[in-house]
Amino acid sequence: MHHSGPSVKPKRFIKKQEILPKTGGFLCLFCIIGDDIINCVFMCRKNMKLEELKALVQDIVSKAAELKNIYTDEKQALVNYACIFCHSEEEYNELVSLVGTMGEVIKDTHNGPLFHIEDLGTVSGKLKLLKIRMPDSTRPERGDADFTVSNYKLFKEKSLSQPQFKLIDRGYMEMIELMDPRFDVRVYFSNPPLDLQLKLVN
Repeated sequence: MHHSGPSVKPKRFIKKQEILPKTGGFLCLFCIIGDDIINCVFMCRKNMKLEELKALVQDIVSKAAELKNIYTDEKQALVNYACIFCHSEEEYNELVSLVGTMGEVIKDTHNGPLFHIEDLGTVSGKLKLLKIRMPDSTRPERGDADFTVSNYKLFKEKSLSQPQFKLIDRGYMEMIELMDPRFDVRVYFSNPPLDLQLKLVN
């Protein structure tokens, strides 16, 4: 079985072993024979894509938490929402389809659907809300995350004196945006938080 040389085969074999538990222990005949999930057009490939998507979301939250911790004292603030900024129509359609297997659309917005997903563990707690945003030239970053602060009024007074923060007032709610060109994510602090607006928490 390992006649194709040690340089490529073990790498693909490891990938197959990693993905097996996530496909329910099932692989299609092509993957069993060819040992190449990367080119699979069946569920093996879709399951692998799903794991890549989860890793991407976790990475966005992780980077957003890192940015938050540089400019605020809210180290323990939990994530209540995350968003992936798509950079092509193809990516948008694929991600909307994939996230649809993780949960259901809880709100349709003009720039993409918001999903209520099964809990996804992140460095800042369990994520329940994930949005897939349509391609937008004003959003070159990879995504954003929204964190719930302990005392919004106090946080607002403290943060808006710094140039990295900006207040966005939408009437029915407001949010504070945090950006730093060294990061390819944005951070938001909404009041009220989105999970509270959607009655997912008390």
